[in-house]
Amino acid sequence: MPASSLLVPSRAAVDLDPRRLVRDLVFVLVCLEAIAVLLDLWLYCGGVIASYDLRALFDATNESGLASWLAVTQATLIALT
Repeated sequence: MPASSLLVPSRAAVDLDPRRLVRDLVFVLVCLEAIAVLLDLWLYCGGVIASYDLRALFDATNESGLASWLAVTQATLIALT
């Protein structure tokens, strides 16, 4: 076998269904939003965590919380599509 044939990369067949990919992505993002709201209700409003800094991380109205990060990530993904 010639050495030049070893350097040629093989092509892998990747078959993606765009509709299924978008449907699954939307499903995951909606589930993450629901989890963020439940964590806000349970950890922040319920006062389960004593530390204010950790509770603020789960506050849905706080700009430095996880819910805001998730919203910005969703907006970025929408902008890219």
